[in-house]
Amino acid sequence: MKSVTISQDLCHIVAKAGRNNEQKWLPLWMHARDTAEVMKYLIREWLPESVAKLLEKAIIQQKKVSINDVEKLGVFLGYIHDFGKANSYFQCLITKNIPERLAQIKEDGISVLAWESYEKKGCNHAYVSEALLWAYGYPKGIASIVGSHHGMTQDISKKKVKSFF
Repeated sequence: MKSVTISQDLCHIVAKAGRNNEQKWLPLWMHARDTAEVMKYLIREWLPESVAKLLEKAIIQQKKVSINDVEKLGVFLGYIHDFGKANSYFQCLITKNIPERLAQIKEDGISVLAWESYEKKGCNHAYVSEALLWAYGYPKGIASIVGSHHGMTQDISKKKVKSFF
């Protein structure tokens, strides 16, 4: 995989954190890269050829695409699937037990309010990821793959996406 330079601010965004007050954490950029590589492996080594052919036909509205295009899409989706975690609510939630991470994120200039300031209903990172893709013009079908990466589709509409941003 190509070497990519990541801004210092993005290096500290947390994607995963330990359970039961463990101080372990995984940055979003690393989780995204790991997932993209797993997607590449699965498409190259595990995906049955018959499924690859179906995907080739379906991805770009019956335009000719190759298995290489399917792989590129899979890698892209692997990278982007959790970008909704890069929001202040999610960062407040995930860093609740790792205060030094929260302090570093704030030092990087990312605005994260105190826990009590957020609604307790939560912020679904898969929803945010899907909304981001849709807002930037990706087809709903592609965006919905990201939105349902935890197994549930999102209740999302153009009106909601516009109000979100």
